[in-house]
Amino acid sequence: MTRHKARSIFATLLVALPIAALVAGLALLTGTPNSRQRALAAIPRNAQAVLTATAVLNTGQPFMQAPEGASLWVDSPSQQPASAANIAAITPDQDALLRYWDSETLIATAGGDLQPGDQIQVDAAGADTTDSAGSSGADLDGAVRAKLRETEHDALPLLMPPVAQGAAPQDATQAVISASLAEQLHLNVGDTLTLTAPPFQGAYSTNGRIGAVLQNSRRAWRISGIADVTSTLDVWTYSGWLKGMVEADGGNGVDAHYLLVGSEPLTWTQVKRLNMLQVVAVSRHVLTDGYPSAEERYPRQIDVQQQLMQMVSVTVTAFLGIALTLFLITPAFAVSADQSRRILGLTAACGADGVDLRRTMSFQGLFIGISGGMIGIIAGIGLSYAAAPALKGAYVHEVAGMIPWKMLPLAALAAVMIGLAATWMPAHRVSRMNVVDALKDRSDNG
Repeated sequence: MTRHKARSIFATLLVALPIAALVAGLALLTGTPNSRQRALAAIPRNAQAVLTATAVLNTGQPFMQAPEGASLWVDSPSQQPASAANIAAITPDQDALLRYWDSETLIATAGGDLQPGDQIQVDAAGADTTDSAGSSGADLDGAVRAKLRETEHDALPLLMPPVAQGAAPQDATQAVISASLAEQLHLNVGDTLTLTAPPFQGAYSTNGRIGAVLQNSRRAWRISGIADVTSTLDVWTYSGWLKGMVEADGGNGVDAHYLLVGSEPLTWTQVKRLNMLQVVAVSRHVLTDGYPSAEERYPRQIDVQQQLMQMVSVTVTAFLGIALTLFLITPAFAVSADQSRRILGLTAACGADGVDLRRTMSFQGLFIGISGGMIGIIAGIGLSYAAAPALKGAYVHEVAGMIPWKMLPLAALAAVMIGLAATWMPAHRVSRMNVVDALKDRSDNG
């Protein structure tokens, strides 16, 4: 009896394994985080919209964005983004545009020779090109990677998290840093922070060629406050360094970021007019009360080849998993049937026919299939919650939306089919066994 229980548990876990892999695989391969909620969370509380004037080459065609925005585009180094005046001609008259600038990854160090507000050019090794002695101006040994956000005065309170220590910056010589950056560089309020822009490596992001404009320059700030942010290494301050470098360069190829603040919402019709200027707009009104219908949205670009590859991968994986499971558990049911021959023989002697004996074995497969399916589905959901944050960048509360709930009944049905298929051959043999021979067998001592 103990061996029979062990075989049943083993068979149940084997059925659960491919089901768990199927559920988790579908969630991770085909599921996507709730982009609408994420896009809405990215809009500051008192802002109507977040706008990005891209440097995409304007050919007269609209920038086909989703209502949730866009995360990938190709900027042209020679394209001048739409001006604030052109954007303001489309946005509501009662609203205002507030500009802000985002850097690429910078090198952050504590202290240095620069005074807060000082700015210099450096060579690739970090040495001051204006200093005949070649002073580096900053100790790069303890450097960490950080990002900088500069804003116009009215935009900083909207884009900067609450300050836990110290105070907000008073001017462009002061900055607020995240708690994680302060911890890594051992910085306190009143200390000096130095940021150095490394040489441009040719990679563009949603900021355009800001890395090329800013490369090999350095600036220092006095830390006025520390924000209670422990997940990123960030710096917030008023416009000065980034703005000045972009304006001196001319601004070609550099994406321009804006907040739209005011009392009037930005509608989807206005968003589509902005798209003609190659401007991406994420509107609070569009994401909440004015979400466009399928006919109003742009046609969705589907990568057919990628979708096909995902379907083939899931299908092949599921098939191999089910085949392996059948290969492993069918012998277990065969052994169980052989060791139960005497009991089955007694059952037949009491009047059970071949159909009844086959049904007895099939019920075992049915029970194991149902049990394995339930365990597999629960395990697959657990795997999705464990892996989605790392593999898909999803927040924990977004994972539920990635799980293929409509496919779970099919997964449970697949588990039942595995259990029944695994018992088909043993059940067939049992239904045809000789009752007298079965009664001559020894009783099962397991």
